[in-house]
Amino acid sequence: MTRDVLLAPVDNVRLVELCGPLDEHLRQIETRLGVEVRRRGNRFQIVGLSDAIKRAEAVLLDLYARAQHGF
Repeated sequence: MTRDVLLAPVDNVRLVELCGPLDEHLRQIETRLGVEVRRRGNRFQIVGLSDAIKRAEAVLLDLYARAQHGF
């Protein structure tokens, strides 16, 4: 399954904090949750099993919200 997630409003500083250097934070999410995360700007596509996709989406949304406040 796949799910598209749009993080808004677009904020490049928050996206950098969320994704990490060379998307390292996204790779950690992939490893821990057993999903694949594809990113293009503020658009993310999560590939995996339904439950894992839901958890990964929740993590991305939460971390993006936290990045607004500097974690």
